[in-house]
Amino acid sequence: VSIEELDLTSNYLGHNGFVAVLQLLEHLPRLHSVFFNDMSDVEHMCEVLASNTSIRSVHVRNNPKITLPATKNLTKLLRANPRITSLGLQGTKIGNSLIVSLEEEAGKKRS
Repeated sequence: VSIEELDLTSNYLGHNGFVAVLQLLEHLPRLHSVFFNDMSDVEHMCEVLASNTSIRSVHVRNNPKITLPATKNLTKLLRANPRITSLGLQGTKIGNSLIVSLEEEAGKKRS
């Protein structure tokens, strides 16, 4: 199976379901984009994606449950995994200036 994108936007998985999906990511070596819009377990997502070698694009848009404290986890993720070059945060409660900053950081050529 060669899955390149995983879009779970607006699919209610609950915490346990989302954790199960995160655990599957390491078994999808061609997966480069994840769309977890409307999901809220940013801390666990960031922990899993920090060591992922295939993901390049992460989207967690339209989630009012993602607030200012999530910036710490997202910043750690970008520092730990330079392969992530796109981060979508619009529609979260992080704040526009921090959203722009994090998205720009992900967009910089990193290695």
